[in-house]
Amino acid sequence: GERGNHALRGSFLLIAWGLVYKLIYKTILHGKRSLPLKKAAACGVCLAVILVIVYATLLRGGYWGGAPSLMPFASYQAAWYQFHPVEWRNLILNICMFVPFGFMLPAASEKFRKPWRTYLAGFAFTLLIEMLQIVFKRGIFETDDLINNLLGTIIGYGLFSLIFAAVKRRF
Repeated sequence: GERGNHALRGSFLLIAWGLVYKLIYKTILHGKRSLPLKKAAACGVCLAVILVIVYATLLRGGYWGGAPSLMPFASYQAAWYQFHPVEWRNLILNICMFVPFGFMLPAASEKFRKPWRTYLAGFAFTLLIEMLQIVFKRGIFETDDLINNLLGTIIGYGLFSLIFAAVKRRF
């Protein structure tokens, strides 16, 4: 029931926090250096973005939608020809969901300042989510989700690049 869902979410958050602590403090900082406040804030926001995406795609009320949809741009065709608001909403939300991911990843780590690394991370994260949807029977594996989420990651990285360049020029 509802109590089980809360326990699952709490367990997930505790595991995620432990992994982040291990990754940032122990691995990156070797357990010796302190994390600057700006860097800690960016990492925290990036983690929050990832957790929101995981919650929205895997942990909220789930359903099994059936067979995977492997035809690229099928949802675009459905939205265009049926002109149903739900189809358009799903397209837009799938893109928008990954804009913060594409923005916060390079903000949190200099390693992701190269666009291809951020794009690869966005694609890999999306592919992982789609595969987990099959395993846990939460949603439908859709090729269009891969496309839309990657597009959102690219837009987010573009926004980061514009803002980063403007700030760098100003200071």
